[in-house]
Amino acid sequence: MTNDLMLLRELGEDRGPGAGAPPADLRRRVLTGAPRRHRPAVWRLAGLGAAAVAVALAGSQALNTPAPVVPDPPSTGAVAAKPEAAVVLRLAAQHVTAAPAPTGRADQFVFVAYVQAGIRIHNQGRDDAGHRVVRVTPAPPRSVEEWRSVDGKHDGVSRSREYSSSQEWVRVPVPGCRNGRWAPTLDRPGHTESCTPQPASRPDLPTDPAAMRRYLYRAEAGSEGFGGNVPADQRAFRRATEVLRVSLLRPQVQAAVFEAVSTVPGTTVRTGARDVTGRPGVAVTRVAEGIRDELLFDPSSYAYLGANSTVVTATALSSADLRVTGLRPGDAIAREAILSAAVADTAGRRP
Repeated sequence: MTNDLMLLRELGEDRGPGAGAPPADLRRRVLTGAPRRHRPAVWRLAGLGAAAVAVALAGSQALNTPAPVVPDPPSTGAVAAKPEAAVVLRLAAQHVTAAPAPTGRADQFVFVAYVQAGIRIHNQGRDDAGHRVVRVTPAPPRSVEEWRSVDGKHDGVSRSREYSSSQEWVRVPVPGCRNGRWAPTLDRPGHTESCTPQPASRPDLPTDPAAMRRYLYRAEAGSEGFGGNVPADQRAFRRATEVLRVSLLRPQVQAAVFEAVSTVPGTTVRTGARDVTGRPGVAVTRVAEGIRDELLFDPSSYAYLGANSTVVTATALSSADLRVTGLRPGDAIAREAILSAAVADTAGRRP
């Protein structure tokens, strides 16, 4: 999702620094802030005691003191209050760890189906002041299906086409790394280069929330293209989407991401959000440097749906040396919706 944004940064590189759903009563209380109903048994969130929701949402440690039991308030017809970001993320962690983690053999593949949309960049040369100028237009969504080797040593494949179309799939091979060599191009038969196997699900990703937080906040940005001027909190939030993308079959890693992001300051909740396919969701968002990044979750089960990035100021992608035109507040610049993930026996064949 970051390739187009990385290209924009390169164009302006000489600029200056600049299981299932939780019980209905719990969801009612999380979404409205209402007190607990008097019941003989108490269902507890993982890592979050059945204390008053407002106290838990302050980001403090998990509490185990029961909230006082009081009658439900009379209905006033008021709109339900938004859940706080920490609760949404902890519910997502609860959901993702409710089912056993799938396992795959070394000779199998991780299959992922998703829909992705970004932007197109049109170079306009330079203006009278010498600034580089590019015009941005939305790119139509594309359906993508990938089969990536569990151990990184077997040849996989990726294919894509315009979303909701009957076009022929455009196939791109994903060569495996065998005996330290791989074939990076098809137009040079017999040519190989040195390599290190890249497993579909990285085994080195942390499963402990504290370790994951350190991983998300690590100093280097490098290949992830987040740029040195992005605030550390926003960089950590954006990195979360990258980790989620490569750990779809590792629920403990995903839960650690959700728990870690719940400690990132400045996050809010946006209800009524939708992913690129139109599925409704509740979004955990964070805004910095004129861009709103958000993680989307199913509003009933809190399953992770995908991510969106939207400009909130028209000049969000511009810089001292680069002028970006064609954007209006509210325009999406990157969207991704995860549709399914599973273990497959054969590259190119859906499980």
